[in-house]
Amino acid sequence: MNNLSAIKQMAAENRIEYCHYTLARFIQQSIPQATELCLWLAVLVNIEINRGNVCLDIASLYKKSQELGWNQNSALQISLHLTTSPIIGAEADVRPLVLFQQKLYLNRYYHNEKNIADSLLAMARNSHPVSAANLQLIDVLFEPSADIDYQKLAALVSARHQLSIISGGPGTGKTWTVSKILALLIQGNPQLHIKLAAPTGKAAARLSESINKLRPSLAIDEVLTRQIPQQAVTLHRLLGFHRYTHRPRYHRNNRLRCDVLVVDEASMIDQQMMAAICAALSDDCKLILLGDKDQLSSVEAGSVYADLSGGLQQSEFRRAQQDWIEQQLGYDLPLHTAGYALADQLVVLHKSHRFDDASGIGLLAKSVNRGDSKQALQLLSQATEAASIDWQQPPSHSLNQNYREQAELHYLPMTQAQTIAQAFAGFHRFQILAAVWNGPSGVDHINAIIEQFIKAKLGLVLHTPYYAGMPLMMSSNLYQYQVHNGDIGIVWPDDQGRNKVWFEQGAGEFRILSLSQLPAHKTAYAMTVHKSQGSEFNRVLLVLPETETAVATRELLYTGITRAAESVEIWATESQLKTVIENKTQRMSGLRERLAGPMLEG
Repeated sequence: MNNLSAIKQMAAENRIEYCHYTLARFIQQSIPQATELCLWLAVLVNIEINRGNVCLDIASLYKKSQELGWNQNSALQISLHLTTSPIIGAEADVRPLVLFQQKLYLNRYYHNEKNIADSLLAMARNSHPVSAANLQLIDVLFEPSADIDYQKLAALVSARHQLSIISGGPGTGKTWTVSKILALLIQGNPQLHIKLAAPTGKAAARLSESINKLRPSLAIDEVLTRQIPQQAVTLHRLLGFHRYTHRPRYHRNNRLRCDVLVVDEASMIDQQMMAAICAALSDDCKLILLGDKDQLSSVEAGSVYADLSGGLQQSEFRRAQQDWIEQQLGYDLPLHTAGYALADQLVVLHKSHRFDDASGIGLLAKSVNRGDSKQALQLLSQATEAASIDWQQPPSHSLNQNYREQAELHYLPMTQAQTIAQAFAGFHRFQILAAVWNGPSGVDHINAIIEQFIKAKLGLVLHTPYYAGMPLMMSSNLYQYQVHNGDIGIVWPDDQGRNKVWFEQGAGEFRILSLSQLPAHKTAYAMTVHKSQGSEFNRVLLVLPETETAVATRELLYTGITRAAESVEIWATESQLKTVIENKTQRMSGLRERLAGPMLEG
């Protein structure tokens, strides 16, 4: 076990996580001839996966090993070892690591990536003629426009292709568009079996609510609209992941019964989940992915949706599809010449119905998205109350007092509401978002300060666990009660005056659980930007961390800003903002390259 001693020591000193040592130990037990260098290579790849990367770029391998404090071998020795190591193989080899195109993968992640690419490319090759009746219905569903109507374009593309990728920022009408697409598909085939899904319970609930609101406006027979599910489900529930084994019920040998699958908030899908989706779908199932390619990537490894968007900033099509669209709609669209295989499947929605061209939030979001820190800082420096954006540089010594002031202004009234509906209305009006969990600008600290303040104002003892108006975020699923990770509940008394937790079901409707029934949860006066994805608040206060951190990126700032419908306030120094805006997420994978090969025929 000598080969493991250095790795074990590092884990004991908390210089690496214990899971990396566990992996190295497993590999040595399975392959006794594995050298110390072999085990270190496995650890380095596993560390990258924990950082959100799918693989390790060989060009950075020596640098990564030095950063870890392990530099016993030269770059040349490491490079030579890649082709001789007993734990590294090619695609067909049953070995822990796979070397492919100068990238080093754990075996499972390599095959996940390959299977995703193979599945999506097969879908992309599958297109069907659009009937005259469908073309007529498209004209009925979408009002005439002098400009290019990208929502109408998305409907036309979705009608033609098995795979559709619809990307757009907040308020660009992705859900509105997909409701029209479903009406179009059902009119063509009333027997379609449709499923709606999203990565989280909160996102699934919002998708359900949006689709149900739009249902009466669809220009098809009411009987046909009943084919659209009323309830979206989480991806975990859709695929039937087992609670303990984490294996899906539906997979390549037991396909999901589904003709059309719509997945919202697709930017949150990690690599393993996308691989599971692809494996579960039948060969002719239509897949429609909705998301924002510029938002935060998944918490787990991979940046699948951004990779599927191929780095394209606009809708552009190969010659055959470009000519066909011009013939059908009269649109003169850009020609795609870069050889991205899914270009014909991607439609980018640009026009925001939430933020107009003069909106401070919209302008700030665009400048952040471009990485233009100069313009973003200029917008914030010149911001007025009317501009819907504000920027404060609170001194660190008074942060806690500032949190208390926000609590008195926004959260204390929730405890004084007359009804649970008023309490939820107060919650939706304002939310504190942070980048990290720990530290003076972290979610846990902010929640603790505000909770202490609220209890003192209410005259409660500090250890009082629950009180009326207290917002809670669920951190695990409880499927039997339809409670999901990320759901928000508010503590409120029932008719007998006993505190329960209330969850919104729809307009004026609530589901009630006793405190003893709740899954794991946290106070939710503040939440991370990651947890806020799929949510919308009237006003947002975005607090950036006081020290540089890998999670504070351009995508995080953009996502936080665009959670606000009316106004956003940012607490950060100028240097913090500049650093975050210029820190673009760079996740390592080979998926985009796999989808950038020879252009598909069509």
